[in-house]
Amino acid sequence: MRKRDILLITWAFPPLGGIGVQRALGLAKYLPQHGFRVHVLTAKNAAAVVHDPGLLNDLPEDVHIHRLMAPELPFHLRKMMKRMVCSNANVTPERSCTQPGVLKTAVKAILGRALCPDPQVLWVRRAIRYAGALIERCSIQTVLMTAPPFSIFRIGNALKKAYPHIQLISDYRDEWIEYYLGTLHFGASPYLKQQAAAIERETVAASDRVVAVTSTALDLIRARYPEQPTEKFRVIPNGYDPAAFEDFYGCKRDDDKIVLTFTGTLYAPSNPAAFLQAVQKLSAKVRDALSIKFVGRIENPEYLPLLQKVAGVCMLGVVTQKEAFGFIEESDYCLLLWNDRINIPGKLFEYLASGKPIFAIAHPDSEVARIIQRTRSGVCADISNPQLIADTLETVYRCRADREYSPDWNAIRRYERSNIASEYGDLVHSLNPARTFMETGVLEYV
Repeated sequence: MRKRDILLITWAFPPLGGIGVQRALGLAKYLPQHGFRVHVLTAKNAAAVVHDPGLLNDLPEDVHIHRLMAPELPFHLRKMMKRMVCSNANVTPERSCTQPGVLKTAVKAILGRALCPDPQVLWVRRAIRYAGALIERCSIQTVLMTAPPFSIFRIGNALKKAYPHIQLISDYRDEWIEYYLGTLHFGASPYLKQQAAAIERETVAASDRVVAVTSTALDLIRARYPEQPTEKFRVIPNGYDPAAFEDFYGCKRDDDKIVLTFTGTLYAPSNPAAFLQAVQKLSAKVRDALSIKFVGRIENPEYLPLLQKVAGVCMLGVVTQKEAFGFIEESDYCLLLWNDRINIPGKLFEYLASGKPIFAIAHPDSEVARIIQRTRSGVCADISNPQLIADTLETVYRCRADREYSPDWNAIRRYERSNIASEYGDLVHSLNPARTFMETGVLEYV
């Protein structure tokens, strides 16, 4: 039987590394097992801190990767402009242009409008044209776009107008309006919020399915569009690739140390302050027994002084996925810091797959806490209570010799990427059979 062609639109894709590429990579790798020929449209020169070419090694040969040049800035400049765009840039007529800061504010306002909803919007027009040509040349019936960056939604919206026959699936790796703009980028300008709301409304209306990675995120999106049918909205979580752990070996040491390892980016949702306060509350004996490793990027420079003044903390910088797994192999606990009730960091699923217990600092009513409880994969201390975190660390130290770890592997395997791809495949196949553009007679170019 001929495979069904699907176009996956994602800004970042290997050889870029990091947790942000894993969902698209997993779909590209495993959807071919479920009757799909995958075309990936991605930016050829997307900026990123981590490069991990080895991630491409296991992709099937019939996955077609289309890399399109984008007017992309170097990573540090993009971060600077992102901060400017996501800060309040109102300029009132009453303010004189000679007042201090007015010129800077005006520049922010101009950038905020030109680069709305995000700097990657400069790629959108070229991507629409290229994707349209792919739809026609390859008889593509399904377009799956995954965000952030959320300017990708503008690509899907334009394609749906030009080719009404396609099945459009909008995939949210993060909830946009309340979390991404309201929490992660606190202070987003009113203009940006207004435009984001308009783009999202058009996206939800145009999409055949809207997918979120957690139930809480989906509820927030769903509540904004009560007029839309319930069956349009689905939860398909993130996951892990079991193939990445084939050579994983959990080492055991002979010393008395308790090694906790954090992998990934330290930024607002993974603020280490509460955890570090708790470590300082420990007795000297327990503090001396702890070895705490941070592997990855520190996005917020204000975290550096906090990390540097706590004994036992080691910062190891940015590494490849394979190297990060090596540090986890040598650990007693995977350290998870997460100050967000809505979303789940991708590293949680890799922690689950490692077979190492998780020491999580999170809100008790968060999605993270629920997964750890459901999978019996570790302990979770309230991020708002440093004393409770310290008490939990003390308990871990006292019970280190008798520690037993019995996770629910049936619950954990539900998050294997092959199973996630299977859910996506079922979702696509459940939609009404799409007609080709030749049958619709729609030949409009964008």
